[in-house]
Amino acid sequence: MEFGKRVVIAVDIAKEARGRFDELKEIHFSSGSDVHLVYVFQEIGFNFAIDAYSMAYPLADDRLAIEKSVNDALKKIGREVLPKDVKVHTHCIFSENQKEKLCEVVEEIKADVVILAARKRHGIFESSFAQYMLKHSERNLLILKDRQSV
Repeated sequence: MEFGKRVVIAVDIAKEARGRFDELKEIHFSSGSDVHLVYVFQEIGFNFAIDAYSMAYPLADDRLAIEKSVNDALKKIGREVLPKDVKVHTHCIFSENQKEKLCEVVEEIKADVVILAARKRHGIFESSFAQYMLKHSERNLLILKDRQSV
């Protein structure tokens, strides 16, 4: 199967998820495609009622280091599993709502197809990114299943 020119791949960079990237080697991307590897880092906000104090994780000072580390990991993944004739773009995005932010990014890029991995085995996609994307995105969606949990 060959894909369009703008592809978004939602990436989980956790070590236990990296084995799933080998499945991307089986996909035939159009020559010259723009492939966007996207990782949405979970922000956590804290509000303290006393003294109306709030803070967020990650701290502003840590964000640049996290972004660099994630983008380096995404570039490595791109080199390892994607063909040499595609243009790889990496995106480390921070958001409290990862699913909503991924949908926004997909729409901004105007992706022809979105590739993501389903993590759960029970239900069809029960409460996963895949289910959310099916409901909230108009883009074509390719879902990679975990073959070990089938």
